[in-house]
Amino acid sequence: MRSKVTHSLWLDTRRELQMSKFPVKIRITFQRKTKYFAIPPNKYDPWQFTELEWEVITKGQPRGILRDYQLEKARIEADLRDTINSITNFSYERFEARLTKGGHTSGNLTLFKILEKRIQTYAAQERAGTAAIALSILNSLKLFFKERDPEIFEITVKKLKEYEGWMLKKGNSLATVGMYTRELRVMFNDLIKDELISRDLYPFGNGNYQPPKGKKVKSALYKSDIHKILEYQPAKGTKESFCRDLWIFSYLCNGMNLKDIAHLKYGNIRERFIYFKREKTARSNRTEKIITVPITDMAQQIIDRHGTKPTQHSNYIFPILDGTENADLIRRKVGTLNGLISDIIQRIAKAQNLKNINITANSARDAFATISAYQGRPLSDISESLGHSSITVTQHYLAGFTDEDKFDWQNKLI
Repeated sequence: MRSKVTHSLWLDTRRELQMSKFPVKIRITFQRKTKYFAIPPNKYDPWQFTELEWEVITKGQPRGILRDYQLEKARIEADLRDTINSITNFSYERFEARLTKGGHTSGNLTLFKILEKRIQTYAAQERAGTAAIALSILNSLKLFFKERDPEIFEITVKKLKEYEGWMLKKGNSLATVGMYTRELRVMFNDLIKDELISRDLYPFGNGNYQPPKGKKVKSALYKSDIHKILEYQPAKGTKESFCRDLWIFSYLCNGMNLKDIAHLKYGNIRERFIYFKREKTARSNRTEKIITVPITDMAQQIIDRHGTKPTQHSNYIFPILDGTENADLIRRKVGTLNGLISDIIQRIAKAQNLKNINITANSARDAFATISAYQGRPLSDISESLGHSSITVTQHYLAGFTDEDKFDWQNKLI
């Protein structure tokens, strides 16, 4: 049988504030141990009263604003009771998670509020791209529910299928539907992990709703296509030259994506190699992944042509970022350049009569993988070069490849 948990709102007279007021705390007693917690933010903040005011709120029949506080006090205490009762194996850590990890209680566990909190968390973690996606999901769901903020238990298998159908009718792709509903699945998993909801409410998994997987149709690029792009002669010092060269640099450097290229510094270069960590997986991988890229003569020429000066250890290689940007501005700068590269490389493809003119900035990554496979490069090494393998797999397979082997493979790209 679980030990009894008692709770109350308590005027903390140990610390006097201005005008003889004291803060109100949540007081929880469990297994003869008492802990105090701040009241979660609400519309009646701040919870600070004189001893007389608190006496009236707790025992009297107040009027005006004190009456509002009395009603809110009753609501918070009811919320605390429901929260405590919902925790199967009570602990102060689990209780605190209910107050601070999302700020959710039984009275505000609604879809929009949860997503708003996730957006704030992503932004605080400088995950601007993920925050932007979560905001798009929130805006989409507000349209779907016609601005009514649904309780979390309303997000059922049936409702998710209705949402999918609604999105498709609005012209969204299956890939977008999949991206949005996968984020909702992560949200549900986090709520269950934090014991904010029961697993019985989980609408995903086998036999329930499955986020769709949109399949991209990719047209392979061949070495002859790469040669045609290289043969194109843009005017020196132009955006066209810079964007074409960045695309080629990505292709020559293990299909490095633009965000990683933007973050490269001269300190990433040691002897004839670039060493870097993928920005995309920097937070998700607890084991540090270092990707090694041999710098071929052509890649070095691109660095020499467009690299910033001076070539100090802490300076960015390419003039994309200056180090003053926050996460959101980085996302916007990289996104804008990504679009510009895609536009320019498509114009070049059309001018050079390539069969596939729907090339994007990200096509360089696909081309690296595809052409490397055509050349007979081992799949394990391609996977490692793209940053897809674990450190254990990396060490196992790279043991058989010397530095010269790596240069041989890299030089076969042209």
